[in-house]
Amino acid sequence: YMEIGSKHKVKRYHIKILKVEEIKPEEAEDPIIRKLALGE
Repeated sequence: YMEIGSKHKVKRYHIKILKVEEIKPEEAEDPIIRKLALGE
């Protein structure tokens, strides 16, 4: 919640997470997340 709220200036009580899914590392949009997932 903190990450989303600080990045988009949204209060925590306005954030609703509807679904969480595992994706392949290659599908990650953030290059840092992709590197972490691939173990580089």
